Amino acid sequence: MNELNLIAVLRAAADEIEKIRARNLELDREIARLKYQYRVDIDAYAQTRTKHEAAVSKSLESAPTTRAFKVMMPPPNAPITDVAGVSKRALRALGKARVVYIKDLQNVTLARLARIDKCGRTTINEIKGLASRCGITLK
Repeated sequence: MNELNLIAVLRAAADEIEKIRARNLELDREIARLKYQYRVDIDAYAQTRTKHEAAVSKSLESAPTTRAFKVMMPPPNAPITDVAGVSKRALRALGKARVVYIKDLQNVTLARLARIDKCGRTTINEIKGLASRCGITLK
């Protein structure tokens, strides 16, 4: 009697495997269709982008030229928080380094910034850029 149950179980398992294989085949076909549609969409986007770029460059060529304006440096006694374009992370790092005013940047070294928690290479580069905008070179 056990042999008959074992054969029935094996047949049911074989049927399940066939169903899974058929489903995998359907999914493979769907993936291939989606990949093809993706390529078609990317090609269509590339063509519209080149058309758009051509229109923009044409409008820029016809636009009158303007003179560049001089960027004003903030005064040395201005607070660091008043300088535009400084991230919160850089402001926190400068706060931990006890930099309140722009003139305080002169006393900051790169090694001191590197020791501050959560002040990595990107933040240090941002602070170096801020200092150079203010006419200060970090040591």
